[in-house]
Amino acid sequence: GDTLVLTAKALESGIPTDTIFVLKIAPNGYYTFTLVGPLDHPDVNETGSNDSLDLTFSFTAVDNDYDPVSGEFTVNVWDDGPVVTVDGAEGIPRLLSQNAVNLDESIDPDGDNTPGEGEDYYNSDIAEGESFPGVPNGDNDDIVDRLAVDGVNPIGSVETASGLVASLFVTTEDPGADGKKSLTYDLSLVLADDGAATSLSATPEAAGGNPGPLPGDLTIYLFSTGAKSLEGRVGGENGPVALRITLNDPDNTLLGDETLTIEQILAIDHGADDNHFDTEAPLYLPESSLSINLTVKLTDNDDDESEAGAAVVVIDGNTTFISFDDDGPKVEISANTAVTVTHDETAGVVFAVSR
Repeated sequence: GDTLVLTAKALESGIPTDTIFVLKIAPNGYYTFTLVGPLDHPDVNETGSNDSLDLTFSFTAVDNDYDPVSGEFTVNVWDDGPVVTVDGAEGIPRLLSQNAVNLDESIDPDGDNTPGEGEDYYNSDIAEGESFPGVPNGDNDDIVDRLAVDGVNPIGSVETASGLVASLFVTTEDPGADGKKSLTYDLSLVLADDGAATSLSATPEAAGGNPGPLPGDLTIYLFSTGAKSLEGRVGGENGPVALRITLNDPDNTLLGDETLTIEQILAIDHGADDNHFDTEAPLYLPESSLSINLTVKLTDNDDDESEAGAAVVVIDGNTTFISFDDDGPKVEISANTAVTVTHDETAGVVFAVSR
């Protein structure tokens, strides 16, 4: 007799479309089963032999005397399931250094209330230049109309380039034969110790500088304020906010659109620096660490899920990507045109001054 062929197809609105499997039974009784497309398995989050779809086929064979014999056989189709892996990338310190951000607490150094012009000022008496690699950046982080420290609003804000966060991780996603149903990337900022002391301190309160009252301890401590935000507070949890770090993630179905925003609210103490006006103060965590955590979750069309995650340290006692430049004092002297000097030749009178 001839080989019997059974072809199973998917149906869309009652119309056969893609072939799912083909069963061939030879005249000698041997059969071959070829799986062409995915099959929906019953058990969610089970794979392999733990989620076997058993296909049973019945048959009747007739010999040349027309004697029939009936039987059945079963084909087990195991589910494959999705697979996700997440690891930290190689060379994290190098990646952070290449994408470092620097705030300069100089406010409107050229007096035109126009951020982003790259204006800055230095101590010319010691031939000082820009402390952060590159061109002057004194007003690059400025905010229009924020011309003084008020203790509430940022005096400077910078944002990392898109792609920095994604570059810190290596991910693989394989949905398997069932295909991808959904894929999400969940990112968060993880502080090893809430209230960890940083390497930074605020300057004391002063007219034209940080407003008061400030606590006796001017050290800046980091506190988590959410899965994607941190605040640096002076003196402890109830102290005024000196800086803020925010992880921006516009679309958690994409990896690569994330950025980090760093805001400076209070002036930073740059310590004894030989009267440099643009000293750079890096943000370190001498006894703790700040990590970015990535969790990837992949779901296939069987609703099987695979989840994996990794954390990458971005700030600790030796590593950072954030720094703050000093601004230094500035004195302006102008002539007083209202002063007149009169010389009198009368004996005993040297001169007279009037205003």
